[in-house]
Amino acid sequence: MSLVFCLICVALMGIGGHSAQNLINATATNAVAPHSRGTILGLTNTMAFIGSFMGPFFGGVAFASDGPAGLFTLYAGSAILCLLISVGLFYAHRAPASRTAAEGIPVLVES
Repeated sequence: MSLVFCLICVALMGIGGHSAQNLINATATNAVAPHSRGTILGLTNTMAFIGSFMGPFFGGVAFASDGPAGLFTLYAGSAILCLLISVGLFYAHRAPASRTAAEGIPVLVES
């Protein structure tokens, strides 16, 4: 009985993860200029791929930690990393709006 319950939970997590990735892709493509959409989709899908194997890795590290102190250290390190990434993204300057040619085709190389 527990195997069936476990498989149902894994299926629901997969559905949730897939739906979340679709929302991330949609949000990211609306946030950048049209000529950068392929790049941003590649980046968001790469981050999802990295997360798909780093999540179980850190889950294993959490299970193998030496009690509450090791678990706190793992979560504190993750929180600090997220804080540094968030601050870096906050201070990163957004690229100016893309310049397009008269026909509406993005200018990729300026002369």
